[in-house]
Amino acid sequence: MILILPKFELVIDPPRYIRDLNSCEEGRVRARYTFGKPVLGRLTVNMTVNGVGYYRHELGHPVVKTMEVDGSSTFLICAKEMMPVDVPDHFRGSVSIWASVVTVDGSKQTTFDDSTPVHKQLIDIKYSKDTRKQFKPGLPYKAKVEVTYPDGSPANGITVRIKAELTPKDNVYTSELVSENSRVEFEIPSIPTAAQYVWLETKVTAINGTPAGDQYLPSYLSISSWYSPSKCHIQLQGPDTPLQVGEEAEIPLKSTCSCDFTLHYEFASRGSIVKTGRQPASVTQQRSKRATVTFDKKKQSAQSYQSKSSASEVDICSTSLRFTVTHSMLPLTRLLVYYVRENGEGITDSIQIPIQPTYQNKVSISLSANKTVPGDLVRVAVKGEPRSCVCVATVDKSVYLLKPGFQLTTDKVSNFVPL
Repeated sequence: MILILPKFELVIDPPRYIRDLNSCEEGRVRARYTFGKPVLGRLTVNMTVNGVGYYRHELGHPVVKTMEVDGSSTFLICAKEMMPVDVPDHFRGSVSIWASVVTVDGSKQTTFDDSTPVHKQLIDIKYSKDTRKQFKPGLPYKAKVEVTYPDGSPANGITVRIKAELTPKDNVYTSELVSENSRVEFEIPSIPTAAQYVWLETKVTAINGTPAGDQYLPSYLSISSWYSPSKCHIQLQGPDTPLQVGEEAEIPLKSTCSCDFTLHYEFASRGSIVKTGRQPASVTQQRSKRATVTFDKKKQSAQSYQSKSSASEVDICSTSLRFTVTHSMLPLTRLLVYYVRENGEGITDSIQIPIQPTYQNKVSISLSANKTVPGDLVRVAVKGEPRSCVCVATVDKSVYLLKPGFQLTTDKVSNFVPL
């Protein structure tokens, strides 16, 4: 078997996403030899839109364009020409693009791209991965909603309405928030202790101040009550940003019962327990403070709603757990805390805490020259801690052109090798 490596690099630069189905976006094809010289030839672009509707796969109409190419060439992507007929409002698809170049010497190469999403709804909303699926009666319920454009990029300035209901006619929370840093965060100060289930409804109502109308479908999440015979609950609150290795971290904890308990804790990362310990009752109580939360629907919602129990009070104790962040906790650690009551009941909670990736051994590599010709001698300098094992590989660029996507990166290495 003879392996013929590509002579030139062919790359499609599509738009990040289709902003408006009724307008056209610009795409680009770049063609250059591996040594940098532009490719001259004939370019053929074949594209269409494929996606998923309600119950079936939707196939679009093909559009073919041909043009000359001299290193690069641009073309228009008009989604309206390629869209399937009568697609539903929540249609999700992508632009499939095939680009072929035939050079003046007869060489041919073809590449494909389907990274440009096409959605009828410009804004995507979803509950974050760390959103709790259960609430603890008497304690605040905090959650995050991620707000992005179809390509996953941050969508800021988007007004999102959040509602929490016990039944369709029994609303316990309503709020309209504007997205910042690609998300909205909300907190329900307290959920009635008698509640078993709560429905969360999230919906886009405005984009940069312009009403969105009814074209956006709401996103739903059902959360259930955590059960405790003693009605004692504890709840950790994770940090807003990843922690740094070496940092002295403090994680807040709230309890519906008094904070006079010995708090046991356990950190797990990459399938192993990396740290355990306990915080004496005297320390837990020393760091504590008490507050009374009044549950009043009229204060928690933008409108007034009728309910069988309009207000109640819950006595909450707040304390904290302090620890030093270590390398063994990278890149994500699960913190489990618990204490045992006199009657043997275990009171527990857990959260995931992201840790900013960092390497214990700093390694650097440098070359004696940035540009060479065949036959030149190139010196490679690698610096690291003494007795480090360093692996260095050199690969011809044409190999990656033959099968792109297999080049090693720092992120790929950290996913398989302990940091």
